[in-house]
Order: sequence, then structure tokens, then C-alpha cells
Amino acid sequence: MLGQIVGNYRLVSLLGKGGMGMVYRAEHVQLGRPAALKMLLPQLSRDPAIVQRFFNEARAASAIDHPGIVEIYDFGTHDDGSAYLVMALLRGETLAQRLARGPVPPVDAANILGQVAGALSAAHAQGIVHRDLKPDNIFLVPHDLMPGGIQVKLLDFGIAKLADEPTSGVRTQTGTMIGTPAYMSPEQCMGLPEVDHRTDLYAVGCILFHLLCGRPPFVSEHGTGMIIAAHLRDPAPDPRTFEPAAPAPLAAIALRLLEKDPAARFQSASELRAALVAAGADAPATWPPPSSVAGDAAATAPRTGPGSGARIPEAFAATGVGAAVTGNEPTVADTTGRAARAGARRDDDHHQQRRRRRAGRDAVGGGRAAGGRRSPGPVDRRRARARRRRRRGDVRADLGA
Repeated sequence: MLGQIVGNYRLVSLLGKGGMGMVYRAEHVQLGRPAALKMLLPQLSRDPAIVQRFFNEARAASAIDHPGIVEIYDFGTHDDGSAYLVMALLRGETLAQRLARGPVPPVDAANILGQVAGALSAAHAQGIVHRDLKPDNIFLVPHDLMPGGIQVKLLDFGIAKLADEPTSGVRTQTGTMIGTPAYMSPEQCMGLPEVDHRTDLYAVGCILFHLLCGRPPFVSEHGTGMIIAAHLRDPAPDPRTFEPAAPAPLAAIALRLLEKDPAARFQSASELRAALVAAGADAPATWPPPSSVAGDAAATAPRTGPGSGARIPEAFAATGVGAAVTGNEPTVADTTGRAARAGARRDDDHHQQRRRRRAGRDAVGGGRAAGGRRSPGPVDRRRARARRRRRRGDVRADLGA
């Protein structure tokens, strides 16, 4: 397959393979842009249900505009009938690989899951539920501008539930379990066809527990059946039972996320992110940057430039950082530049009008003399003569009386 062209991409090297297919490093034929190309085995590509799930990943990820979601470039079917999916080629490691290297400090765990919550908030806003969150599907990309130097990317939306997806079908019919048992919510374990965004929050609780304790909340040597039973009936253990040094605020967050009743959990990913920030995580950059902030900043932009001494407002600083993180610097720079130029023009016009009014007064009433006092003009002299005449008249009137 190496050297073949699949869609608009040439296969360069094999990155990995598994029971369902292969992952190749690829390059766009015209642009030369590197990418990762996932290809199903031909025999699996003949199964409509498997292909539907495979393409579901492209539909779900493409519907979410967020830097924490892996970018999908293309998908389709190759000449030999194999289904393929082209996505961004990421540099870094999965959270599972990071866990295999050793314990994750609690502050790093809070930062990572704070970003996960931000990406989930964007997905849930589009009516998309991931349904298979686990350390293998969280990718850590080195990024100097992000909290902890890591940009989190969510992967594998293959079994995600889309907003326009029918309530019945191969993947959602009653009694069919989907997901990874160690990180599945009780409602997923029961095979319920209707699960909402709170099932993802339960999975985040399992991941947080794993990060704090080095193991998921429920494990068993007797197969996945015992793990599923524990999710359904057993109260979640306190993380400090296994790791006494686990911070109490993070342990409390994990326990709330692991409540059996969805109504007892955090009710949104945004609420979870706020709790993680309160527990010590760095506040992630807002995405997308609020238009109101940019508008307010543009309306109040000061004059800037060499020697101006002007300080950029905090609104610009925050928006600029967010844009740098998300790759939209030109837009923010253009907005900032236009606002600054408009403010400069307004200031210049204002000063020119003041100078013109002052010049008009000086032409009629005289200019400024040395020492800051105004020299008398024609009008001033006429007014002085009138005042003297009035005073003389008053004096003559008194003498006549």
C-alpha cells in the first residue's frame, strides 16, 4: 500500500495496525500536508454497520469546532472498497501511555481533565455524546502556551451519539453495551438506548480516579462482568483509600462524578471545569473568544506605538493568548490593529478641532503673550474703552449730584 494514493493523500509509512485496520502516515498530494490515515480492512469495509461507525467518527468530530477535538480532513472509500479516514497527525502520547510511565501529579491531572471538560462542553453543545472516554482516547500534545505545557485532544468518536442519530439501530438498541467497561457509566452498563451527556462525566470521574490512584475505581480479575456489576451496584471508593495523599477537593470531585444517579453528578462539563479550576487547575482559554470582549476592546482601544507608553488592555491580552493557542492570531491582530488605528484617528480629529477653535479665538481675541498671558486683541481693546467710558460717566453723575 505504501506509495499508493488514497483520496488526495499519498501513503508514506505505516504507523500501526490492529484487528480492524491500519494507520498510515500520509501527505496531501498537492499541499504536502502530513496527516494520519486510518483504513479499515477490506472484509470489515463490507459490513455496513462497521462502516457507519467508522464514518460516524468523521461526522462527530467535524461537527465540533474546538481545539481540543482532533481535526478530520477527509473520509471516503478507496478503490479496493476499504473505508478510510484522514485526520491530523498528532505529536505526543496518549494519556494511557503517560500513565504507563508513572504517576501523574494531581495538578497535572486537574489541568488535563480541565481541558477534557472544555472539549466535552463544546461537543455536548452540539448534542454529541462521546460514550467511550478513556485514557487511550485522550491525546497529549506538547504546547508551551497551554496549562502544564500540554494541549489535550479527544480522539475516537466512533461510537459517539450524534444529535440527529435515530434512537434505535445497531449501536444503540436496548441490551447492546457500547464503551470500555472500566470507564462505563451505570446507564451504559445496562445497555440503555438513551444516554445523555452525563454518561461522559461519569467516564471523566473514572479517569480522574485512575490518575489519582493509579487504577480505575472498579477492577476485577474475574472478567468484565464483575466490573460491570460493580458499576451498577457498588458505591465508588474514596480515592484516598488507595492514595492518602490525593487532594481532598479532587477526591470530592471524583466521588461526585461517580454517583450512580446522573442527577447527583455534575450536570454539565462547564460546571465540572469550574470545579476543577477551583480545585487548583489552571483556567483553560475560552473557546471561541467572546465576540463581546473583542468588540468592547475595539471600542476602547488606546493609541499604541513606539514611545506611546500605552498599555494594551487586558481584553486584548486575553483574546490574544486565546488566539495564539487556537491558531487565529491574524484575526485578532487585524481587529486590534483596526481598533488602534481608529482610536488614533479619533484622537487626531479631536485635537485638530481643538486647535482650530483655539486658533479662531486667538485671531479674534489675540494670542498668547510671554509668561502664558494672552496679548490684547481688537475686541479686548474695544471692551476696555467701553468700561472706561462707563466709569467716567458714573463719576460725572456723582459730581453733578
